[in-house]
Amino acid sequence: ICIQGMNRVEAVGLVAAEATDKENLAGMNTSGEAEPGVPEGWVRDASGRLRPKKGEALSFDFAGAGEEAAPAAAATAGASNLQAKFSKFRKEKLRAAKERAARERDAGARRKDPEAMTELRDKFIEQCKSYYGVPYAKRYHEPGTPHHSAPLFLDCCGLVRQVLRDLKDDFGFTPGPWNQAYQFDTLPIRYHTWDKMQPGDLIFAEGKYLKEGAKPQKGDIVHVEVFTGSGPQGMGCLGARWGKGVVQEFESFEFMAKNWTLTKYHFCSLDTWLEGTCRSFHPEREWKRSSEWVPGARSIFSADGG
Repeated sequence: ICIQGMNRVEAVGLVAAEATDKENLAGMNTSGEAEPGVPEGWVRDASGRLRPKKGEALSFDFAGAGEEAAPAAAATAGASNLQAKFSKFRKEKLRAAKERAARERDAGARRKDPEAMTELRDKFIEQCKSYYGVPYAKRYHEPGTPHHSAPLFLDCCGLVRQVLRDLKDDFGFTPGPWNQAYQFDTLPIRYHTWDKMQPGDLIFAEGKYLKEGAKPQKGDIVHVEVFTGSGPQGMGCLGARWGKGVVQEFESFEFMAKNWTLTKYHFCSLDTWLEGTCRSFHPEREWKRSSEWVPGARSIFSADGG
């Protein structure tokens, strides 16, 4: 076969056609006519068996001299189109991530405004009060009683967690699923005395469980309540205190617990949450979910991706 002067596609087509012609001659008689009894598109090999002709599936487009074959051009165009779509998708994701990060920065700046923080404090307290009357836990009530069949139960940390979830758009975060020990670790601003607190701040009790063999809490933080500053001495608070009780307001945060002994109270400012930050500040307790995923710097879901 002479392929000098041909372009690549012409040469490939000619070689394939030559190979096909040689194989298909086996299906013709000496006069060059198709052998009787051999269906079109089939040939009979040297052993007399019928088999499909080779090369029939090859298709070349020589409409323009020097042009690539249609299948190759289509494949190249398809790959190029896919890359273009992915590039567009990545750019859109990056743009959306950067816009979201900018909105969060703006919202964070607004949350640090003293007036906005006061408004959110008040909203936090009012949302806590909206759960007055909700029982502590189902197991403390007899079947058939109203509290046993209540649609919702809230213990001490459950109340705080529920209110934060209700107001997640206002606070700018959703709290983790852990208990009062986690909540304590996320509020690093503490006061030495209770009279420094503002309504909405949290009071945590550190203590030891009385039941033998009971698993201690991290940091021995066994209870939490919300300071309101009400009551005759200004020591009032609200929360879920008793197993058979409900969410309610109390004249004082000081009380004698039934299942733990008090070591000390911790008086924590709500300001860190009000500014939109909820993470552990404890050097040894990170409180992270095992499945938590954070996009890398080059991820299409990262606002810093490039």
